[in-house]
Amino acid sequence: MTKNLNILAQIFLFIFYFSCNQAPPKDLGIKDISGKKVLRNCFQSSDCISSYAKDKSLFLEPLRYKTMKNDAYKLLLEVLNRDSNGTIVSKNENYIHITYKNFLGFIDDIEFSFHQEGLINFTASSRKSIPLFSSNRKRLSQITFYFYQNNL
Repeated sequence: MTKNLNILAQIFLFIFYFSCNQAPPKDLGIKDISGKKVLRNCFQSSDCISSYAKDKSLFLEPLRYKTMKNDAYKLLLEVLNRDSNGTIVSKNENYIHITYKNFLGFIDDIEFSFHQEGLINFTASSRKSIPLFSSNRKRLSQITFYFYQNNL
Protein backbone atom coordinates (compact mmCIF):
# COMPACT_ATOMS: atom_id res chain seq x y z
CA MET A 1 0.00 0.00 0.00
CA THR A 2 2.80 2.47 0.83
CA LYS A 3 4.37 1.58 -2.52
CA ASN A 4 1.16 2.65 -4.30
CA LEU A 5 1.05 5.90 -2.30
CA ASN A 6 4.68 6.56 -3.17
CA ILE A 7 3.95 6.09 -6.88
CA LEU A 8 0.89 8.38 -6.68
CA ALA A 9 2.97 11.02 -4.87
CA GLN A 10 5.64 10.86 -7.57
CA ILE A 11 3.03 11.22 -10.31
CA PHE A 12 1.47 14.19 -8.51
CA LEU A 13 4.89 15.88 -8.08
CA PHE A 14 5.71 15.25 -11.74
CA ILE A 15 2.46 16.86 -12.89
CA PHE A 16 2.79 19.72 -10.40
CA TYR A 17 6.38 20.42 -11.46
CA PHE A 18 5.57 20.56 -15.16
CA SER A 19 2.32 22.48 -14.83
CA CYS A 20 3.80 25.30 -12.73
CA ASN A 21 5.80 28.23 -14.03
CA GLN A 22 4.81 27.92 -17.65
CA ALA A 23 6.01 31.24 -18.98
CA PRO A 24 4.87 32.11 -22.51
CA PRO A 25 7.44 31.46 -25.23
CA LYS A 26 9.57 34.52 -25.95
CA ASP A 27 9.22 34.13 -29.71
CA LEU A 28 5.44 34.58 -29.96
CA GLY A 29 4.08 36.98 -32.53
CA ILE A 30 4.60 37.93 -36.15
CA LYS A 31 8.17 38.01 -37.43
CA ASP A 32 9.39 39.77 -40.55
CA ILE A 33 11.75 37.39 -42.33
CA SER A 34 13.07 38.61 -45.67
CA GLY A 35 10.03 40.83 -46.09
CA LYS A 36 7.62 37.99 -45.35
CA LYS A 37 5.37 38.08 -42.26
CA VAL A 38 5.48 34.69 -40.50
CA LEU A 39 4.84 33.04 -37.16
CA ARG A 40 7.43 30.96 -35.35
CA ASN A 41 7.92 27.47 -36.66
CA CYS A 42 7.69 24.23 -34.71
CA PHE A 43 10.66 23.16 -32.74
CA GLN A 44 11.14 19.41 -32.45
CA SER A 45 8.26 18.85 -30.11
CA SER A 46 5.89 15.95 -30.11
CA ASP A 47 2.98 18.33 -29.51
CA CYS A 48 3.58 21.12 -31.99
CA ILE A 49 1.77 21.63 -35.27
CA SER A 50 2.21 24.37 -37.84
CA SER A 51 1.22 25.39 -41.33
CA TYR A 52 4.87 26.43 -41.76
CA ALA A 53 6.48 23.13 -40.72
CA LYS A 54 8.76 21.42 -43.21
CA ASP A 55 8.56 18.16 -41.24
CA LYS A 56 5.38 16.43 -42.46
CA SER A 57 4.67 15.02 -38.98
CA LEU A 58 4.41 18.60 -37.65
CA PHE A 59 2.54 20.06 -40.66
CA LEU A 60 -1.14 20.83 -41.11
CA GLU A 61 -2.53 22.81 -44.08
CA PRO A 62 -3.34 26.47 -43.40
CA LEU A 63 -6.99 27.47 -43.29
CA ARG A 64 -8.25 28.83 -46.60
CA TYR A 65 -11.02 31.34 -47.20
CA LYS A 66 -12.66 32.96 -50.21
CA THR A 67 -14.56 35.64 -48.34
CA MET A 68 -13.28 39.03 -47.24
CA LYS A 69 -10.48 38.83 -44.69
CA ASN A 70 -12.64 40.56 -42.03
CA ASP A 71 -15.36 37.92 -42.45
CA ALA A 72 -12.84 35.07 -42.14
CA TYR A 73 -11.34 36.78 -39.06
CA LYS A 74 -14.76 37.11 -37.39
CA LEU A 75 -15.62 33.50 -38.24
CA LEU A 76 -12.37 32.23 -36.75
CA LEU A 77 -13.03 34.23 -33.56
CA GLU A 78 -16.50 32.66 -33.35
CA VAL A 79 -14.99 29.19 -33.75
CA LEU A 80 -12.33 29.87 -31.12
CA ASN A 81 -14.90 31.22 -28.66
CA ARG A 82 -16.85 27.92 -28.84
CA ASP A 83 -14.28 26.28 -26.56
CA SER A 84 -14.51 27.49 -22.97
CA ASN A 85 -10.96 26.25 -22.26
CA GLY A 86 -9.52 28.88 -24.61
CA THR A 87 -8.51 32.40 -23.63
CA ILE A 88 -7.71 34.98 -26.28
CA VAL A 89 -4.53 36.66 -25.07
CA SER A 90 -4.02 39.18 -27.87
CA LYS A 91 -5.42 40.03 -31.25
CA ASN A 92 -5.24 42.61 -33.98
CA GLU A 93 -6.48 42.70 -37.59
CA ASN A 94 -3.77 40.25 -38.73
CA TYR A 95 -3.10 38.13 -35.65
CA ILE A 96 -4.80 36.10 -32.92
CA HIS A 97 -3.04 34.46 -29.96
CA ILE A 98 -5.10 32.09 -27.84
CA THR A 99 -4.10 29.81 -24.97
CA TYR A 100 -5.71 26.59 -23.84
CA LYS A 101 -5.32 25.08 -20.38
CA ASN A 102 -6.04 21.38 -19.98
CA PHE A 103 -7.29 19.53 -16.91
CA LEU A 104 -3.71 18.95 -15.69
CA GLY A 105 -2.87 22.66 -15.90
CA PHE A 106 -0.65 22.46 -18.98
CA ILE A 107 -0.89 25.43 -21.34
CA ASP A 108 -0.86 25.36 -25.14
CA ASP A 109 -0.37 28.45 -27.32
CA ILE A 110 -1.98 28.80 -30.74
CA GLU A 111 -1.23 31.73 -33.02
CA PHE A 112 -3.06 32.62 -36.22
CA SER A 113 -1.74 34.96 -38.92
CA PHE A 114 -3.81 36.65 -41.64
CA HIS A 115 -0.84 38.08 -43.56
CA GLN A 116 -1.34 36.00 -46.73
CA GLU A 117 -4.44 36.74 -48.76
CA GLY A 118 -6.87 33.81 -48.65
CA LEU A 119 -4.83 31.91 -46.02
CA ILE A 120 -4.77 31.71 -42.26
CA ASN A 121 -1.42 30.32 -41.11
CA PHE A 122 -0.93 29.03 -37.59
CA THR A 123 1.46 27.52 -35.10
CA ALA A 124 0.31 25.59 -32.04
CA SER A 125 2.60 24.25 -29.35
CA SER A 126 2.65 23.14 -25.76
CA ARG A 127 4.66 25.24 -23.34
CA LYS A 128 6.09 22.08 -21.86
CA SER A 129 7.38 19.48 -24.30
CA ILE A 130 5.31 16.65 -22.93
CA PRO A 131 3.15 14.75 -25.40
CA LEU A 132 -0.47 14.92 -24.31
CA PHE A 133 -2.19 12.73 -26.85
CA SER A 134 -1.47 15.10 -29.77
CA SER A 135 -3.80 17.68 -28.24
CA ASN A 136 -2.72 20.49 -30.58
CA ARG A 137 -3.25 18.44 -33.75
CA LYS A 138 -6.68 17.36 -32.50
CA ARG A 139 -7.61 20.89 -31.45
CA LEU A 140 -6.55 22.39 -34.80
CA SER A 141 -8.37 19.65 -36.69
CA GLN A 142 -11.51 20.54 -34.73
CA ILE A 143 -11.01 24.28 -35.37
CA THR A 144 -10.51 23.50 -39.07
CA PHE A 145 -13.69 21.42 -39.17
CA TYR A 146 -15.84 24.14 -37.59
CA PHE A 147 -14.23 26.87 -39.67
CA TYR A 148 -14.95 25.06 -42.96
CA GLN A 149 -18.41 24.05 -41.79
CA ASN A 150 -19.29 27.75 -41.54
CA ASN A 151 -17.03 29.20 -44.26
CA LEU A 152 -19.38 29.08 -47.22
